[in-house]
Amino acid sequence: MIKALIFDMDGVVTDTEYYDHQVQLDFIESLGGHATDEETAGLIGKSYDDFYNSISEFLPGTYTTEEVEEMFDKFSEEKYRDLDYRPLFREDIVDVLKFAKANNVKLAMASSSTKKHVEEVLEQCGILNYFDVIISGEMFESSKPNPDIYLYTLKELDVSAKEAVTVEDSYYGIKAATSAGIYTFGYRETRLPVDQSRADKMIDGMTDLLDELRRYRSKDKGSL
Repeated sequence: MIKALIFDMDGVVTDTEYYDHQVQLDFIESLGGHATDEETAGLIGKSYDDFYNSISEFLPGTYTTEEVEEMFDKFSEEKYRDLDYRPLFREDIVDVLKFAKANNVKLAMASSSTKKHVEEVLEQCGILNYFDVIISGEMFESSKPNPDIYLYTLKELDVSAKEAVTVEDSYYGIKAATSAGIYTFGYRETRLPVDQSRADKMIDGMTDLLDELRRYRSKDKGSL
């Protein structure tokens, strides 16, 4: 029986992955660099340090990780300052969350974003109180694709990997979850060339996920 459901946030709960990608491209171009969607698709889902190191490859000149971090944080702060996450919120997740609560399935968020940011977004979308555990990649020396964030989340939820499922969209997130031994639904991304091939099963929306959860519950099996 499924005892826990773990979500990534960006690109899953909120349709922000594409917006984030455009901000990254704008940042690169603002410094005189150039990159295509194909070249920068690998940035999606990376931990902060890996992201800063990788994005510098598209910039003219030589920058330290600290310099890139400072410049990008300042640039992105302007882009996100007045961003309303509600239009980007995948509202059909509420039915999934209600189903989980009604069936005593624990809920967790495991995101590479900072905990403060995750809580702010979930609060803005009106679903913060549904989650039993919120885990941030900033808590670990190495975030996704390292499976530690998921192994820690399982420990906090007091469930085994076989008793949990997760929803991810990025290559790094999917790799982290599957490496932790968790059955992983890949939230299909069609706008960017993201490698989602490691996912156990693809879904096209939260309605698909709810259907899957209902089917597993009706079978009353201990594993997927």
